[in-house]
Amino acid sequence: MRRIPVLLTCTALLVVTSLPAMAQQRPQRPQQPEAESKAGEYYLGVTGSHFRHKNLSDGNGKATVTTSGIVLGKFLNDYIKVEARGGAAPSPEEETADLELNIDYYASAYIGVYYHWTMFSRAYAQFGMSHVETTATRTSEDDDGNVTVTEAPYLETSMSRSWLVGTDVDFIGNSSLFVEYGQLHQDTTTSIRIRQWNVGLRLDF
Repeated sequence: MRRIPVLLTCTALLVVTSLPAMAQQRPQRPQQPEAESKAGEYYLGVTGSHFRHKNLSDGNGKATVTTSGIVLGKFLNDYIKVEARGGAAPSPEEETADLELNIDYYASAYIGVYYHWTMFSRAYAQFGMSHVETTATRTSEDDDGNVTVTEAPYLETSMSRSWLVGTDVDFIGNSSLFVEYGQLHQDTTTSIRIRQWNVGLRLDF
């Protein structure tokens, strides 16, 4: 009977002394490589956008204007970036038979945060201000057949707060593809809102 405690003690000592060796023999998981830092890099991009209008006084209150633009920005560090962007509509969009809408040009300035959620993709959110110049072209005809064309801005205020959220994915070399959604403009006088859907290509350098 006295041999049992001695045997248990020897077995416990054997297990304890063998644990470090077993831990060393266990294969280690390879460490995931860290995402490449973009701190200090500039970037240049091109965008194609659908600017969705809401709360218009004509038609069904909605319209979409297609625009193209450019983006220039800088990654200040691994989490913050700043950028400026601008663009214009290549041609007016017909809202009704007698009304066309056009974004003559827009210019935006943003500061944003971004996060590497995978090795090859980032998510980001940006906030800033936008300046938008617009034209509404209305065609009317009187009883004598005389046609009158009038042009005037359809936004009462040209400056507004702006925001967007998006994600990008590495493409070829230092380029990335991105998709975004946000608000370009909100007219505080007419309550017209312009939401933005953007896709584009960006080159980091």
